[in-house]
Amino acid sequence: MINKNLTSWTYDDATMRNLALFANFMDEMAFNYTTDSFKASALNVVSLIEETYTVVTEVQEGLMKEATLDPLIKELHMALNHDKLFAKVLEDKNLTYLLQELKDVKHTIAFSRALRIVIIQNLAIPYYEEVKKAIVDLVKTHSKQRKFLYDRCRDLYTGLKIIGFSDDYIYFANRDFFYSNKKISDANQIEQYFKLFDKGLQQYVVYLIANPIFKNLKDVLAEKGVDVIEELALDDKDKKVSKFKHAKSGNNIFLKLTVDAYDAYKARELALTSISETARLFMFFNHKSNMKLHPYSLVVNINDLSLDIIKPSLKYMVRCKDNRVPKANDKFKEAYSKMSFTPESKRRIMNSLELHKAALESDNINNQLANLFTPLEVMIPKDADSGNDRIVQIRNVLVPYLCIGYYPKLVESVLSSLFVWNKTFISKVLDKVAEGDNYQEKLVSLIVLAKYYDNTKATELPYNELKNKLFGDKYFSMLIRLDYMHSILHSFENLYETLKLHEKRVAWHIDRIYRTRNRTVHAGSTPVYMGTLIGNVHSYYDVLINQLLIDNINHHFEDVKIAYHYCQLKKIAYQKFLQENKGKDIDEKNIIKAVFFK
Repeated sequence: MINKNLTSWTYDDATMRNLALFANFMDEMAFNYTTDSFKASALNVVSLIEETYTVVTEVQEGLMKEATLDPLIKELHMALNHDKLFAKVLEDKNLTYLLQELKDVKHTIAFSRALRIVIIQNLAIPYYEEVKKAIVDLVKTHSKQRKFLYDRCRDLYTGLKIIGFSDDYIYFANRDFFYSNKKISDANQIEQYFKLFDKGLQQYVVYLIANPIFKNLKDVLAEKGVDVIEELALDDKDKKVSKFKHAKSGNNIFLKLTVDAYDAYKARELALTSISETARLFMFFNHKSNMKLHPYSLVVNINDLSLDIIKPSLKYMVRCKDNRVPKANDKFKEAYSKMSFTPESKRRIMNSLELHKAALESDNINNQLANLFTPLEVMIPKDADSGNDRIVQIRNVLVPYLCIGYYPKLVESVLSSLFVWNKTFISKVLDKVAEGDNYQEKLVSLIVLAKYYDNTKATELPYNELKNKLFGDKYFSMLIRLDYMHSILHSFENLYETLKLHEKRVAWHIDRIYRTRNRTVHAGSTPVYMGTLIGNVHSYYDVLINQLLIDNINHHFEDVKIAYHYCQLKKIAYQKFLQENKGKDIDEKNIIKAVFFK
């Protein structure tokens, strides 16, 4: 989360603060390096229903066990009961009875066809419109329901992806509208913003630069609507056209095809998918063929004749926080020099890392998911004696790591954003905090302990000083994030309940990733939320490997099985500690253990 320049904004009333929050929330969700906990969800309630229907169909066809549906229905039912906007849409359509039909597996299977027809076809658009209306109402009033605004932004972002917009378009549309030189002075401008997504499907001509071997496929490509051409019939006076033409070297040729898409980035993606299908089949008959395409594409919107050179999107695999080379070098040296795993455990880790490397190098989104989940399977030995399905075994190992590291990860993400905003100031404020051995622990103490703030907003108190500075710099979204962190960290009860909910959701999501991986491998289908799943599973894998290496150094666990057992026991102990202390205040003596369990 990075604070953006608001120099072109005029602040006349509180509605502009809400507009700034909306802009920052959408920017945060579209930003490549936002931690996955603060990105938009892979699915909203509508896509959850679609997924439920898909899994029901697979159960009926014998491709999935009926038990697979149980956690999905629980997730769906929770979403349906918590989403007030969707409940309103159901009520408007006289469909509230649907909630009663989705409580168990038998009812859901029996109701599946009607579920898809009624919900997906008749409620997807009304729900999207209801989300937009709620956001506009919140922004244009002096509403302080900022958590509600944030949740609706998540629904909106997920909805835009489901409709067919790309991450890149959402990011750049938001940036160009709110953070360019355009004057923003009226909360009503949010309605202009939504017009950026109201154009419907557009027709695009996509030009690609290809190896001359594609000439051999001219007839086949023509059947798919792809023209093989030597030269572009476009005006060289346009700098973008000229730049694109000069990118063609040697005997390379141009490929031209027309696609319908919601934005230029998605048009490029659809064009590449179409051509790669043909290329893969040809390479089966000629393994040595170079079927690579130039990374840049020229995309022309037929409707308004606008054109852009579209660069490749950053792979979902690497849309994550990474260590800089010096820090990576230090961590590598320590992990390598102190590694003391048994030969079997070391072999398992190295094989897993090799598959992880293959995933990093892959350009195919379906391969990335498969190549990322497989290393997880390699890391987790099969346990035939347990009687559990393979996914249950994987889940039982992963969930404890994701629970134990949940609060430290949130704290680290907020601290990192604060450092990007103003490292000198943050360091000065945190140095005033007595509790904690490092800045992460000091930040938690600053946020939670009452002695560092009061309701008078006195600047001499460190937390008040921080919030006043954030307000003055118009970093409103960080103020909301700090309030959220305070709400979950200030009591043992909230820590316990939030962690239990996180545990439940992570378990459901691991199941979803597993189902999608299998569906991708066996049927070749690619859901619209595939990129989000790749980011999630990569994060899970990094957490597992990183903690294994740390535990090997600190506790000398030589066998990964022992390390897994230790983490499972630690998670149980942590949850028991939080539960037993419900009702007690968090103070200077227990705050570090309560959040970091150390």
